[in-house]
Amino acid sequence: YIRTPHALPFSASAKWVGVENLQVVEYNTHSGSSNAPIWMTRCAYCWVKGSQITYPDGDIVKVYWGYRDEIRDSYFSNSYTHGPGQNNACVFLAFKTSSSLVENNIFERTEQGVMLNWGAAGNVVGYNYMAGMYGVPSTVVVPSIEPHGTHPQFNLVEGNVGPGDW
Repeated sequence: YIRTPHALPFSASAKWVGVENLQVVEYNTHSGSSNAPIWMTRCAYCWVKGSQITYPDGDIVKVYWGYRDEIRDSYFSNSYTHGPGQNNACVFLAFKTSSSLVENNIFERTEQGVMLNWGAAGNVVGYNYMAGMYGVPSTVVVPSIEPHGTHPQFNLVEGNVGPGDW
């Protein structure tokens, strides 16, 4: 009998599930909702690839308690929400999400590109392009990648292009 121990930081509700080549357009919602077009919670080895999300009313992709998830080769643009709060129009890695990869994406006219929050640790944010980031008022340039909340640590941020500095 061979044992194969796994050290997941949680009991995953989903494993090896992904979205590829999906287009989501949320026209004129302005609902102020905390829902994101893609929300991965307690997901291990999950992915978003080659997708386009336009006009989201809140965060673009939320990853809570994720492990080894990937968000890559996608285009995210034109969010409605541009202000302080929990739904900042970005890829939001939070609640101890770890070992995840956000790579080779384009973010256009969102508040941030990637936000690392509430214990997100050991993630890689690399080679993304971010343009037209703005907050409230619209003359404020916000960081493209923002560590926020408590204890985002040991994250590698490399080769990204965008306004602001964290």
